[in-house]
Amino acid sequence: MADDTSPAIPAEAPAAVGTSPWAHARRKLLRNRVACTGGVILILLYVAACFAGVLAPSNWDEASPNAAGTPPMLLGSYELRERDVTKPDGTATTVYERRWRWFRGGIHFSDQQGNFTLRPHVHPVVEIQVPDDHGDLHYVRGCVDPTISVPVEFFVSAPKEHEVFSVLGLGKINGNLRLFGTTAPPETTGSVGAYLFGTDSQGRDLLTRILFGSQISLSVGIVCILVTMTLGMIIGGLSGYLGGLFDNLSMRVVEVFLSVPDLYLMIVLGGILRDIKIDGRALSSRQTYFAIVLTMAFVGWAGRARVIRGMVLSLRTNDYVVAARAVGSPTWRILAFHVLPNTTSFAIVSATLAIPGYILAEVALSFLGLGIQEPEASWGNMLREAQQSAVLLESPWVVVPGLFIFATVLAFNFLGDGLRDALDPRAVIVKKSKG
Repeated sequence: MADDTSPAIPAEAPAAVGTSPWAHARRKLLRNRVACTGGVILILLYVAACFAGVLAPSNWDEASPNAAGTPPMLLGSYELRERDVTKPDGTATTVYERRWRWFRGGIHFSDQQGNFTLRPHVHPVVEIQVPDDHGDLHYVRGCVDPTISVPVEFFVSAPKEHEVFSVLGLGKINGNLRLFGTTAPPETTGSVGAYLFGTDSQGRDLLTRILFGSQISLSVGIVCILVTMTLGMIIGGLSGYLGGLFDNLSMRVVEVFLSVPDLYLMIVLGGILRDIKIDGRALSSRQTYFAIVLTMAFVGWAGRARVIRGMVLSLRTNDYVVAARAVGSPTWRILAFHVLPNTTSFAIVSATLAIPGYILAEVALSFLGLGIQEPEASWGNMLREAQQSAVLLESPWVVVPGLFIFATVLAFNFLGDGLRDALDPRAVIVKKSKG
């Protein structure tokens, strides 16, 4: 008779569910707040570039001469003031001068009658003709007319169709929608607009040109890294796996490219491409864009090919590669399914850290006049206006595109550092002790 008091056999504990390397890396990346902040900034920048036509209050080439040199309305405005002075000969005269007012006269929340309203309003920007100290007339630009207050309207319909969406300038979809805009009243002769970041010397809205310029400056890095990483993985993978004569020849070519200064080579190639004419005409902006991409890709693939070659040299002796070779798998299949996928973590980290370099290279070429040309907008050629000290002293807000370049490069570096830590298999997550 069996003993009913025998202890029950405990049920088998459920097997622990393993965590894949990618899920482990994702968890580590999400714990890195700095990297996540960089990623959020980049997502916002790229989304804004795709919807530039909706977010921009005007067209990228639309200029208002009366609004030339208008300061950022988010910060304030210029007003024209009269001041009585006494000349050395004892005679009195009136001097007109432009004075800055912080957070006054720009974006404000009062209507035409001076009543408070939740809808933002702006004053028209006018060009005023005043006498100077010698009695000669001259024009003063960038001052607002405080007697007129124009409401800012949201989700307005533009009179003409324009780009409302594109994938960084490609596959454009046209429409009439704009996020915000203004309508000039009939009683004003000035320029009416919500110039949040101010205007340049030609009266073009900086926010609009920054948004459309981001389509070029942000896409150059993505396209260049796709081209250079593809070439680097193919040439480096074949060189490391095949070895022999192909390895020697390809590495000598790589060493030649690595010995040439990148910036000087891009300047020389950019100058050559600029002088090329097709049917008697210079390259268009789109052709110049692809020329810049090819120039930077021509320069940047060598370093990545050399690193990929070193990784493949260590991977080709692993057991799974030897087993695939033993069962008769072709070389292309071994490289495509067994060797190169194990370099993915390096490719991702290298791409995020290299994209800022390509963005800065495009900025340098456009700043030197070898890249995107006026009236097309890119962050680089927008900074060319800051070369003139007189313009920089009179309109310091023309350096605003440089702040976007700084934020983009910093965000890519933050994200790249976070991906490098997350994809490092030797890194250990240190948990805080509770207690």
